[in-house]
Amino acid sequence: MTGKCLLCGFDHGSDDKGNKRTGSHSQRTCVFRSWPCLHSLPADHPYHKEGRCLTADCTHLEKNCPKCSKDGHRMNTLRLDLSRFNLDNKGNITRRRGAPALTKSDFECPYLSERDGAKWVSAQHDAC
Repeated sequence: MTGKCLLCGFDHGSDDKGNKRTGSHSQRTCVFRSWPCLHSLPADHPYHKEGRCLTADCTHLEKNCPKCSKDGHRMNTLRLDLSRFNLDNKGNITRRRGAPALTKSDFECPYLSERDGAKWVSAQHDAC
């Protein structure tokens, strides 16, 4: 498989040593595939959905983030920044082409430090 993950930008090519990667990593399996409940976004947000959320494992149901102890997000919940993400024609959230690598400001959890975020992204990419 070649290309990049549509969420975190993971490159499917060779690793640092030139070895071909054997793991699978896609938008569907990416550990960073978590965003705020679209129903709880402000009404003027382009990704806002009307009505009640009926998703059983939605982030709005999360209690006590392990990092900051706040409700409504997971540690890996991404902030839906319009400069980084867009909706495809099927309604899926994807990363914009050329979007920079994930940083602290891309995560909902306010207690995630820049160093923690970079280490976490790196560890997830190394596992693939």
